[in-house]
Amino acid sequence: GEKYKHPKQQNMPPYNLRQLALLAFVALKNPINVEQIVVYLLFLFPGFSAHQDIFRKKFVSEISKQKEIDMVEYGNDKRYKINQENYEEVVKFLRTFTSIRKNFEDLKASIFDADFINVLFPGLEIMEEVQEQKKSLEVHP
Repeated sequence: GEKYKHPKQQNMPPYNLRQLALLAFVALKNPINVEQIVVYLLFLFPGFSAHQDIFRKKFVSEISKQKEIDMVEYGNDKRYKINQENYEEVVKFLRTFTSIRKNFEDLKASIFDADFINVLFPGLEIMEEVQEQKKSLEVHP
């Protein structure tokens, strides 16, 4: 209707800036520079536009120095990727984080097209609540 407002522009995905960078690395696979990461995240998450400047600063000052991230030089261009030793751990972490229902709902509310979730996380199963998961792990006498 006439009062329809695109909800995705106000919504940020459930991930922090570091997690967003890791998500871009996992999805794009090849070494990428900061601007390529920003373009990819803007494409996925319309609400990211309000955070792109702080992302650039944090990426250079902090995120790019994380243990999981390697820098590769292509001439004068600095590109980054997840190092092989940490790749599977990062993918598992992102899948587990996203499978928590609240995070998944926030992802659906913030991603440009919900069909993209299947591309990012093929076959993802959603957990109802973390508390319920813990209860199922308890041993009852």
